[in-house]
Amino acid sequence: MYITANSGIFKLKGHTEDLQTIYQIGLGNRTGQGFGIVEVFGSWKMEKIYLGDWLYNAGIVGFLRINNHLWNIKGEELISKDENLLKIGDNYIEIDRKIFEGFTDRFFNYAFNLYGKYHETLKKFQTFLESLNDETFESIKSEFENIIKTIHS
Repeated sequence: MYITANSGIFKLKGHTEDLQTIYQIGLGNRTGQGFGIVEVFGSWKMEKIYLGDWLYNAGIVGFLRINNHLWNIKGEELISKDENLLKIGDNYIEIDRKIFEGFTDRFFNYAFNLYGKYHETLKKFQTFLESLNDETFESIKSEFENIIKTIHS
């Protein structure tokens, strides 16, 4: 299979919303398959994310919690520690792409710290599995056979 491709540096001008759409979905054919990726050089405007429905808002809240090192609470207001990475407005946040550097580590650390019981449960289950032996399985098999006999009688 052959795929026609172009590579180079292109200068695009247009409405901010249109350029943002091009950046998000790519240029050309087969963008859904990962082709047409656009990389931005030079000055980059921050991505503005507006509050939406409750599910969208929950995503924004989760994103802010994972990146809690970038903001403080003053009274009832969130204050950004670094407005070059994160700006917080009344009904939106603005983020720079650099905010995603190290995001996966922050995400998993946040999740494991929040849901630490998972680790304890996993250890208990592992201990249980290690305690199993042939006698245990023979006992289970015998009980299972008794249940089947009771059902069929």
